[in-house]
Order: sequence, then structure tokens, then C-alpha cells
Amino acid sequence: MQKYVDQLIQRMKEAESQAVDPIDPRLLYPDHPSMEYEGLEYIAKIERDEPTAGEEMFGIAKDEFPSVERLTDTQLESLYNGICELLNSINNKIILPDEMPWELKYPLAVSLWDEGFMNLRGSPGFWNFDFCTGEPEGCAMEEYCPCKDY
Repeated sequence: MQKYVDQLIQRMKEAESQAVDPIDPRLLYPDHPSMEYEGLEYIAKIERDEPTAGEEMFGIAKDEFPSVERLTDTQLESLYNGICELLNSINNKIILPDEMPWELKYPLAVSLWDEGFMNLRGSPGFWNFDFCTGEPEGCAMEEYCPCKDY
């Protein structure tokens, strides 16, 4: 399994450089109110565009990610960090508690693949995934939900 994990991580590194740079939102949405403010043009993209599925954006299908049961803790950590690095290359971030174990973080990261991502590469903005619903009951972060203390 380690060889496969290494190959998948390598494919994610290659996909970082292959993700297509987004079209300048000033060309797509010249009349959007955000065009009046220098540096905020990316807001038009967020408001008007639909997220792109991971497979379409990166060329890696969701089912290529191994299930948690087949991976060691080290492999889970490596794959989770690889996904985070890949998403960071398009200004997308996964925000989860540091103390959350890899066997919970990794499947949450993989679950985003169908939901899709906003390619904000080159903009000052970020698209964040924090999995927070504001409701601790039934939270995807389970006992690591930061809302449980409120």
C-alpha cells in the first residue's frame, strides 16, 4: 500500500502545477460591485461561479483515495497533508482542530472531492472548509467540535 500512497502523493504534487489558472474575474464580471475595490475582484468569482469537482480540477478521482481501514496513521497523515497542500495551491484551506486524529481528518478531506473547490489561485482570497454547522450534535468533527464548549 505504501507504494500506492507515494504514487498518489506524487500525482497530487503534479496536479498542483497543472491546475489551470482561473480567468480574471474582471473579464468575466466587469459590472460586479467588487470591481470597484482593488484586490477584491475574486469576490465576484466566489459569488457567481460554481465549485469544480476535484476530479475535474485535478484529474484524480475520489475513489482513488484509499479507505481509512487500509491505511496506517503515517499514511493517513501523509495523504491528508498532500490534499491540504494541493488545495492550498488554489487558495483553498481545510481548517480542522490540531488534536483531531488523522482517521477523522482524512475522510473529511476526501469528502470534499465531490463538493468541489473554487480556484482562487493568484488572488488574495481563500475558500475555507471548516466543516462547522454551528451545531455540536451530529457534527462531522465529533468530540473535537469547537462549538461543543458554547
